[in-house]
Amino acid sequence: QGFLRTDTHWNETGANHAAVLTSQIITGKLGAGTDKISLTFGQPALQPGDLMRLAGLLESWPWSGPEPDSVSPVTLTISRSGGLLDDVSAPSVVLAGSSFSRRSGFIDFLQYRSGREIAQKSQDGSGFAGALLNILTHEPQILKQTRLVVWEFPVRALTQDLTDEERKF
Repeated sequence: QGFLRTDTHWNETGANHAAVLTSQIITGKLGAGTDKISLTFGQPALQPGDLMRLAGLLESWPWSGPEPDSVSPVTLTISRSGGLLDDVSAPSVVLAGSSFSRRSGFIDFLQYRSGREIAQKSQDGSGFAGALLNILTHEPQILKQTRLVVWEFPVRALTQDLTDEERKF
């Protein structure tokens, strides 16, 4: 029930569940977050998933294939005090993940559940370590202010060959 029917990614229920479990670990390591964060949900809209695209069902008659998933967009708001030009400290947590971390509101749920802003460094198609290697090779300076890295990767990446970049690293 935590996955979209026409896609391999989490739906809002799955993304929220993963965020609850991950935020418990973040809170256990860093303590409770103190940011004032709110979530709002938009109107559900039909969204055809990757499996429909790969099967060539996007152009088929609506009655001849699966109905696209209904997805409610999630919007996160972090309340900040102070003025427009005030310094805001960089997030102490970085999320280096795959497309799972970029879909169904996972980053929003994770920030909400942990009570802290989290830097989103996830990348579509990053497989096992693509997003993490990108940070280590192209943005290592962000790790100076980082206290915790959440490394998300799809389980299927464990059965795939390492990329040339992963092997070199």
